Amino acid sequence: MVEPLRMRIAKFSKSWHSQTLTQGLSNILAIYRRELYSYFRSPLAYVLTGIFWLVGGLLFFSLLVSTVDQAALIDRQAALGEKMGSYDIPYLFLQNFLESVLGSTSLLILPLLSMGLYAEERKQGTLELLVTSPIANWQGAVGKLLGALTLFGLMVMPFVGFEMLAVAGSKPAFPLTIIWMGHGGLLLQATAVLAWGMAISACSSSSLAAAFGTFLLVTAWNNLDILADQFTGAPRLFISNFSVVNHYRRLAGGVLDLSSVSILLTYAILGVFFTAVAIEFGRGRRL
Repeated sequence: MVEPLRMRIAKFSKSWHSQTLTQGLSNILAIYRRELYSYFRSPLAYVLTGIFWLVGGLLFFSLLVSTVDQAALIDRQAALGEKMGSYDIPYLFLQNFLESVLGSTSLLILPLLSMGLYAEERKQGTLELLVTSPIANWQGAVGKLLGALTLFGLMVMPFVGFEMLAVAGSKPAFPLTIIWMGHGGLLLQATAVLAWGMAISACSSSSLAAAFGTFLLVTAWNNLDILADQFTGAPRLFISNFSVVNHYRRLAGGVLDLSSVSILLTYAILGVFFTAVAIEFGRGRRL
């Protein structure tokens, strides 16, 4: 029996989409591996990781000591009969560390991680090979973004263990979901910053210029509250919602805010899109 034409077209379409998806994932994985390899053979990655661990570790210890002293003071005042409010010391400690330490320190490190994603390719003359390969621009951008995000995740990972040890003895038991939620928000913030830093790097021929441009963008995001305070009501909320930092702070509170997750992911997708457009525009201009 002759197979109907519609069924043959449907089978071909399904096979083509499957092959396209497989090839796309293979291309992304190839760039991802290449990017990770370049990080681990570069001294910059080790220097940045060492600085991040040193600064983060010192601030973690300092904050932990001050929090323990604060808890002891509250206990002494309560023993003397003074009326004390309700304080969740482990939660306050974790909030301060995630927002004031990890959040702020990462905003200084991320532009340095993203500055060479494309600027270094252009400087070394390997960008031409990348853009003329059968790998789509967006696939290369996603692979590079995942490589930088993986390195940042490895940098942050030890602090997850430190935080768990710090709250392990709290009574009642501290919900570890708050820690995972906070670090999930940190990774989402990092994804957004790295994606836009990558787009800036794709438009620049200098790694330092790309880092400076990303620093300016991060500073603008971090200070949008100052602009938002000049308004009231809906305009204030509208302006505040453009800040990547504000959405991270909401997630660092341990509450799954789907609007913050969606906005951070949208920022990341836009960063990949603008990177692909910048690379395509640059290729057309060279031609």
